[in-house]
Amino acid sequence: MRVLAALCLLLLAACAHRPADVDGSADPALLERLRGSWIVLSRIDAPASSMLPLSRLEPTPDETHDEWQNRVFLPRERRLINGRIDRLVYLAGKDVAMDDWQAHYQRQVEARGGRLLYRCLGGDCGGDARFGADHEGGITNLLDFAYPAAFVRTEPGSAGWCALMSWRRDQELRVLELPGEQHVLLLGYQLDPQEAECAAHAGQPALVVLLHGPVS
Repeated sequence: MRVLAALCLLLLAACAHRPADVDGSADPALLERLRGSWIVLSRIDAPASSMLPLSRLEPTPDETHDEWQNRVFLPRERRLINGRIDRLVYLAGKDVAMDDWQAHYQRQVEARGGRLLYRCLGGDCGGDARFGADHEGGITNLLDFAYPAAFVRTEPGSAGWCALMSWRRDQELRVLELPGEQHVLLLGYQLDPQEAECAAHAGQPALVVLLHGPVS
């Protein structure tokens, strides 16, 4: 009985120390979060369209540049998606391993009959693996697909802003498919901020989750 009571107290303490989710956010119905993680940014678009990378990002032959003068890198293999797109950004404690965090979601997808379509690590993903979503005069990166800077509506220095705009390292991407033409994109990395207002997040893991499904 005492052991059970102690375990309950530990669980309550863990929840008490976890920051609250950003207002108006919630986990997607299909995906249960990793315990101890919290939402710092979210957005729902329906109907919407996007592109899922299924191979490394490579420079376009015509050397196209975007409006911020970044040279555009695109995957040769990709899947265009249309429907409802949920985008969420989570943070977790610095002791959370990214591979374990993404595997937590992959197990849920596979339990529903889904499968892994594509996975890459670090520089093998192509494009820029260092800068965050807010970058100019360089090359595009995976955040341009997962959670573009134009979608960020939060104050500089907030946890959500730091999670997307800060420099990054050790990125990992997984793209998964669910029955019923649904998809999940997972883009994780360690934060390596150069901004003073984000210094407290140095070494913290961040995970961008994109869930695509039909418009209900």
